[in-house]
Amino acid sequence: MATHEKTNGADNWYTPKWIIDSLDCNFTLDPCSGEGDFVNATNKYYENGLDKLWTGSVWLNPPFGDKRLQIQPWLEKFVNHGNGIAIVPNRTATDWWQEWAESMDYLVFLKGKVKFIKDGDTGKSPGYGNVLGAIGLCADVLFNAGFEGLKIDRRSKRDYLTDLSEGKI
Repeated sequence: MATHEKTNGADNWYTPKWIIDSLDCNFTLDPCSGEGDFVNATNKYYENGLDKLWTGSVWLNPPFGDKRLQIQPWLEKFVNHGNGIAIVPNRTATDWWQEWAESMDYLVFLKGKVKFIKDGDTGKSPGYGNVLGAIGLCADVLFNAGFEGLKIDRRSKRDYLTDLSEGKI
């Protein structure tokens, strides 16, 4: 669930099923979950996910919000956790986006604009594109998903064995 561009006061929007199905992954945690989402996750936090413990592989559709810094604490926790896939707005000129992207092992700038889901209905095309970013072992999941769009592979920069030994994954 995420806060996207608001329409009629609604701000909870879910990732479309085709994105989740393309990932073909059972995540350990969805810290921004909501009733009726499509995410395959063993654990889902419906409230206060930012304040709770994150373990294993994480799917993150954070609150995009209309406040510039609403997304930043979620992405900082995601990067510090070190294993997961996140979908974020393509706002490459912002500081938070630059910091997040620099930490990702694999990025996909999705072709076209993602129409998120609200109350079971597909929303209108947003005013921006979206990027999927993966860190840790989940980078291989995103690499194998076959999404269309520009891809940046930075997996060679990360030492997975070190991450495992340090308990980051």
